[in-house]
Amino acid sequence: MNNGIVTVTLNPAIDETLDIPDFGVNRVNRVDATVRYPGGKGINVARVLADDPRRPGIAVTGFLGSENDGVFRAMFHDCGIADHFVRVPGRTRHGIKILDRAAGTTTDINYPGLEPTPDECQALLTRIERLADDYPVFVISGSLSPSLPAGYIAEIIELVQKKSGTVIVDTSGEALKVALRCRPDAIKPNIHELAQLLQREITGATEVAAAGQAISAPGMLTAVSMGAEGAVFCHNGQQLLAIPPQVSAVSTVGAGDAMVAAIAAGLLYDDPLEAIMRRATAFGAYSVGHIEQGIHDYTEIQALEAQVEVKNMGSNGA
Repeated sequence: MNNGIVTVTLNPAIDETLDIPDFGVNRVNRVDATVRYPGGKGINVARVLADDPRRPGIAVTGFLGSENDGVFRAMFHDCGIADHFVRVPGRTRHGIKILDRAAGTTTDINYPGLEPTPDECQALLTRIERLADDYPVFVISGSLSPSLPAGYIAEIIELVQKKSGTVIVDTSGEALKVALRCRPDAIKPNIHELAQLLQREITGATEVAAAGQAISAPGMLTAVSMGAEGAVFCHNGQQLLAIPPQVSAVSTVGAGDAMVAAIAAGLLYDDPLEAIMRRATAFGAYSVGHIEQGIHDYTEIQALEAQVEVKNMGSNGA
């Protein structure tokens, strides 16, 4: 078996981040800088993993539009990522992210996604089943295109579980609700997605820990990110808080994906929980401080890891 990780992106995008100081509606805005890159949450996770010095084997799959896949193919080639995407007629959607550093805000404008046919959906399931023979860890990350039922994510999880694979899920809404019924090995909602799932307001680490524990199946790792306040990790009754060091925030785009990459690598290599927490929190903090994709300075990562504060919030006998 390949010692590696597969990321599944069902609704990828070509993302363009526009740096617009003092962005406002109903008036002219001027762009200071722009960055364009192949995106989608699972692809972002793979991009971060490609920079991991332990170099796990990395494969990507999902649906890509055949008419504009060149930017994806180039990135996969440059990063040494195995491309197993199912090509669908048409064009992969675009996504626009408006970054206002002065206000500390990011505004997303997302175009509609591809609409794969039943035959294309089955082709992807067949591809995932084959990949599960060779890769032990799968990350299912991001939204589903509007034409895909939430139950499709359950089909993917069950295929991987039948091959004894480890499954990490980072999604939201009905797809997350469906995924939880399959008891994946790890999930990473943010605090807003957790509140949406439970249909109630959640504030502060104590409430997050209680809610995270409530949705966690035995053995499941639940990591709930809370932005600058850190992340709560629930596992086998433990409730731990990881507090990141202060960084000069440039963009929150991709911070959650960087955390997921660290969690996936940690589970692949069977790292201790605290090591996973520190690395995931450091990856997220690094990403917030940089507009470019990926991890390019592991000296900085090590320094950030050393500054992460881990607090035991107690336990709930699981």
